[in-house]
Amino acid sequence: MTKNNLELKLDSFSNKRFENGTCSFIEELRLFVNKEKVLYVNMNLLTPSNNLYTAYCWIPADFEDKVFSKLQELKRKKNIAVGAEITRIKDAPAELTPPTFFRLNEFTAPFQTIVDTYGVPRYREVNPALFAISFFPFLFGVMFGDIGHGGILLVFGLFLTLYCD
Repeated sequence: MTKNNLELKLDSFSNKRFENGTCSFIEELRLFVNKEKVLYVNMNLLTPSNNLYTAYCWIPADFEDKVFSKLQELKRKKNIAVGAEITRIKDAPAELTPPTFFRLNEFTAPFQTIVDTYGVPRYREVNPALFAISFFPFLFGVMFGDIGHGGILLVFGLFLTLYCD
């Protein structure tokens, strides 16, 4: 009887909890724990002083107004008396270095992802994705130098693109 109950309980974890759910209950729990872990890791980076928690963050100048408006909207939606505040610091502490930020679009994003798998460039380094964008077609042509083979791949790729979802 106990083994039967255990199997029923384990089966309930592997089934979807809601009819329109996209994952099992155990997957929902795993995602919840991962979100909580990320939240607490980041909260532990804050510096407490009295009732105030401070943190340094880097925001691109173009996005500063957008971030400020989102913070105000969150404060208004949640009806919070005291919310987050952004203060611009002219001279950042020496031990803090700005993160790498690249403006991407639909064309450059896949190449940047390929480059980032090998390592993200440091601040003020040249972006190697620019070289990847220019050399990738050439290197692909060298790798598949046979015109016939490349043509077959092109026709097959066009077929998949046009007729398959």
